[in-house]
Amino acid sequence: MQRLFEEIKSSGVFDGFVSATCEGRNLVVVGLCDSVKALLAAILLDHAEGVALYIARSPTEAEILYDDITSFKEGGALLFPSWETLPHENIAPHPEIVCDRFTVLKRLLDTGSSRKPFVVIASPQAAFQKVISPEKLRESLVTVAVGEEIPIERLLTQLVSLSYERNEMVEQKGAFSVRGGIVDVFPITEAFPIRIEFFGDTIESIRQFDPVSQRSIRKAEYVTVLPADEMALNAENPSELSSLLAYFDRNATTIIYDDLSEIRRKPAGIREEESCLRDSERESSEVPPEAGEFFSPEHFERHAGRCPRIFFNDLPLMTAETARARPTLLEVNVKPLTSLAGAKFVAAGPQEARMEVFEAIPDWLKDDRRIYFVCNKVGEEERLRSVLRDKGIGVTPQMRFVTGRLNSGFLLEDIGIIVVPDKEIFHRYKVRRARRKFTSSAPIRDLEELSRGDYVVDLNHGIGRFIGIVTLKEQDPNREFLAIEYADNAKLYVPVAQANLVSKYIGPTKRQPPLDTLGGHRWARRKSKVEAALRDYASDLLELYAVRQSLEGTAFSPDTEWQREFEDAFIYEETPDQVNALEELKKDMESPRPMDRLICGDVGYGKTEVAVRAAFKTVMDNKQVGVLVPTTVLAQQHYHTFSERMADYPIHIEVLSRFRKPAQQKKIVEDL
Repeated sequence: MQRLFEEIKSSGVFDGFVSATCEGRNLVVVGLCDSVKALLAAILLDHAEGVALYIARSPTEAEILYDDITSFKEGGALLFPSWETLPHENIAPHPEIVCDRFTVLKRLLDTGSSRKPFVVIASPQAAFQKVISPEKLRESLVTVAVGEEIPIERLLTQLVSLSYERNEMVEQKGAFSVRGGIVDVFPITEAFPIRIEFFGDTIESIRQFDPVSQRSIRKAEYVTVLPADEMALNAENPSELSSLLAYFDRNATTIIYDDLSEIRRKPAGIREEESCLRDSERESSEVPPEAGEFFSPEHFERHAGRCPRIFFNDLPLMTAETARARPTLLEVNVKPLTSLAGAKFVAAGPQEARMEVFEAIPDWLKDDRRIYFVCNKVGEEERLRSVLRDKGIGVTPQMRFVTGRLNSGFLLEDIGIIVVPDKEIFHRYKVRRARRKFTSSAPIRDLEELSRGDYVVDLNHGIGRFIGIVTLKEQDPNREFLAIEYADNAKLYVPVAQANLVSKYIGPTKRQPPLDTLGGHRWARRKSKVEAALRDYASDLLELYAVRQSLEGTAFSPDTEWQREFEDAFIYEETPDQVNALEELKKDMESPRPMDRLICGDVGYGKTEVAVRAAFKTVMDNKQVGVLVPTTVLAQQHYHTFSERMADYPIHIEVLSRFRKPAQQKKIVEDL
């Protein structure tokens, strides 16, 4: 992608845009398509002295722009998301959103001449919402360093003031724990928790550690802890709220508006939605009205002062809002890719659209035009080259392949460059922005499903009744226990840290079970009976699988080149669990023994992709595949998924359900 970006930048086609922005003039740029807007924002960063603020039309557009700008210029953009909840709903935004927002605000606070220019992308909801002032956020930061002297009690008080919760163990963001002279804290903006070791009042070491294994990952000289709850911070400081623009240097900030008329409508729509809240909801809300309100676009404009403005408009129309800024009108000679392949490209389905693009390529190569194919992965490039060969299109020096992620293609007429993302060719996937990944996570022990009076089973003592979570002052007032009642009013207290030893009782009927006696023999006898039954069951399973192992099954061939291309075309990064499941599955398939494998996972964790690859491998060995699903709707969904995923291969896919007419069902069975 860098090669394409440098060629366009050095061609001089956007020199007018560069000179106008360097002079600090206000601009209205018209004739742009989506990815070219991101291209201009990336070019701006090479000539800007400070940080740019790009206000997109919507949260979805903001994420698309983030993808495109970072493709042109890695690390050149930060996404400032909006709350996914309305102000006054008394529902805190998701911790990951708070993390992203505070990460951007902290980056804006870190001033210095060595800071590289970057663009902050925000939707109207995010840009116009009130945020904590820079002065108050800077005052709220807690930074500790190795060798610093600070009483441990003062640090704990500071963490509590930042809405961090004290737990037995640190397992999730926004929590901290204390064990002697060791303080563990999981900052909201960090990927791993931090362990701070004291010697007296002196900090001896600071280390990141894995919350599962408790092993150190790396040492650090200092750590900065940001508030864990933005809503609480705003509510506690309603007079300390300001505009997002307060974080920008107004002498070195350019504001980009993507369709100002659309942007101005968004906050008005949010305020209208807020006004629909019932008065009782407003009265019961614990959040002050100022905590999440929005500035009007007019107030935002006044706050912007003399910041240079760039208005991206679809049409060369000067609105009243843009006219007041006295801008220079600049028209860019660019065309969207869809206009190059004719009306059929726009109106046709995915298959016809693919054909239309390939048919248009020979015409695009005329007049010494250069075509840049933007592929998500190296495997996509290899597959695209293969498809071009199959369609009789030879790869010439005018056709270049780059790796990156763009959401739309375009033609720069003045320099004869056509940019074609593979997304525009194959129309398979909607590219989504990847959320922050953690290499490991702490086990979840969710006690919320337990209510007072529920029957539970302790591994060592049997069936009891859950009373609640209590603290024992005579032991440790800060330590919590699960209180369980047994027969004869006996009580058992299990530390919350050992809650994995307790499970909710699930019986064969709704009849209440008798409580076991602490120290009695009934639970031990019952466990021994169950263990004997399990041994018998295991013996039967061993016998069954011994028979299966003696049978001959189908040994599938090793992966073919098509299999590798097919898997490389999957544009999302496989999770470690997916990789392990696929390796085990292929080992099973290539074995001469009958395969019997269960793959478990929550919704959206990639089970279907594992099944698709197994089906593809089967078909490559001239075998048929049957996919059994519990509902007709799911059958239709899988039909579309398999069809889209295998669209470029000679594989026949059908769906057999009540959605098909009897004649169609009969024909499908005959084909089988």
